[in-house]
Amino acid sequence: MSVRKYRYYAAFRLISIICLTVFITISFTCSVSAEASVQADGRFETLRKEDLRVASVAYRLSTASAALCGPSLLPQSGLVLHSIEEYGLADRDEAARVFGLGQSVAVMAVVSSSPAERAGLRAGDHLLAINDRGLDSGNVTGEPTRAAIDRAQSILVEEMRRGPVVLRISGLGGDRKVTFLAQAGCSSNVELIPGPALNA
Repeated sequence: MSVRKYRYYAAFRLISIICLTVFITISFTCSVSAEASVQADGRFETLRKEDLRVASVAYRLSTASAALCGPSLLPQSGLVLHSIEEYGLADRDEAARVFGLGQSVAVMAVVSSSPAERAGLRAGDHLLAINDRGLDSGNVTGEPTRAAIDRAQSILVEEMRRGPVVLRISGLGGDRKVTFLAQAGCSSNVELIPGPALNA
């Protein structure tokens, strides 16, 4: 093999090795990023499922026992609400991506056979107003708080006590209005409190 051909061959081998190294590095990085994304999706979806499980049990117990609660009745919608501001600062970007959260209070889950489900509400819907009463926006930069959710829940209960509720919703299909009449149930305050790893 001539010196010139050898140099060409050596250069080609070097370029091939460099390209292969870059390809392996990119592939590994993509694989790690994809795996991290899947893990984030998994833990947040687990949180949604556990929240719905707890809410479903509470809803069924509350509505089934309504006749026994007398004056302690509280209207039940079957909605599980959440907001970006209730998540820790380190989790907010992933929570926003997985749940589609913005600054509005949103529907995390809907109890099966509840007034909310029958009205067509679904996970991912954003609540803009309740009977024309506007709702607070979540603070995306501050410390974790439930202020926006608590205010939305308070307004929702007040309006459900009065009768049919009209929600102005923003979702995948655009803005729409949803009307439902709450189910009577016993007063209860059941909540899933996740730990540092978003586990129940």
